[in-house]
Amino acid sequence: MLRALDALGPGTHSLDTLTRLTGLARSTAHRILQSAVREGAVLQSGYGRYRLAPSAVSPVTGPLVNLPFSLETLHTELSALRSRAGDAALIHVPVMLRPPLRVILCCCYDPGGELAPSFADGDRSGPLFRAPLYTDAAGLVLLARLPGVAPGDPVLRRIRDLNHARTPSVLPGWDLVAAPVQRGAATVASVSLLVRRSTDPGPHRRAAAEVMRTVARLGQAARCTSQPAGAGRAR
Repeated sequence: MLRALDALGPGTHSLDTLTRLTGLARSTAHRILQSAVREGAVLQSGYGRYRLAPSAVSPVTGPLVNLPFSLETLHTELSALRSRAGDAALIHVPVMLRPPLRVILCCCYDPGGELAPSFADGDRSGPLFRAPLYTDAAGLVLLARLPGVAPGDPVLRRIRDLNHARTPSVLPGWDLVAAPVQRGAATVASVSLLVRRSTDPGPHRRAAAEVMRTVARLGQAARCTSQPAGAGRAR
């Protein structure tokens, strides 16, 4: 989002323009922008118009990286993941503020399940929705793939090598198992599962396998979406 504002240049820009440029749903773009406003990286002028704050971190150079699938596709994949392996499935996107954050894009949980009260309690679940990348597995798998970060940190280097991570979540008694979603060389999101903490490594291994299965499916969808028209056609 910061890259989109930087690309548009000086002055204020409408939410509709930013939505079209980033490819995000309007509600998602608004949520990310409001997070950036709270962090001081973006200034809001009037209703639905935004500009970069003078103190904002310079956005990463390069083309804008959009999620190459719809929120409907994400919800379908998360629903399937939750039903196979966990009590709640989530997808986060990175927001390059100071410090870099991970912000929830989509989540799926049983409204009548054990975790429903926690998700309804903003004080308890708030950090699941927005927190610095170093907070938990959902952010660490993104942090591990930032250029120049992993080589100097053995923990991040191991996460990068394994392509997944497991850490305690902000909810007592629950762990977060996460893996990154790739679009080519770019890391565009992380998929994670909330699983009950256990001394038995089996459930966590199964959760990691299911999360990686989901990110592989999303990666395949991204490659199909990104394939130029006529690619692969017999000559």
